[in-house]
Amino acid sequence: MRCILCKLIASPSALGVPIENVLVIDGLRNEIPKYTSGIAPNDVVRVGALGLQSLSLTRDIPHGLRVAYTIAVSHVNYFLVAVICISVPTAFGMEWLNIEKVSA
Repeated sequence: MRCILCKLIASPSALGVPIENVLVIDGLRNEIPKYTSGIAPNDVVRVGALGLQSLSLTRDIPHGLRVAYTIAVSHVNYFLVAVICISVPTAFGMEWLNIEKVSA
């Protein structure tokens, strides 16, 4: 039990990364049709952020894709702020113990 707890505390990003990935991909699928036309959201997810220029033939499409990426990444920032808002009061509510005194 103690080892499992240590692993969960030592690697909190193991749970956060998949959640953030889902938030970005879902945000892209929702926002790309609003700001661009003729580009499938799955194609944008496939090429990634560095391949946006290869998808567009006109100048305004990369701008729309960048706006969609900005909104999708802002969803991740909202998630992180929510996690911080939950974890800080929880940490203040915990009992702070000195390990040397407890183990003696």
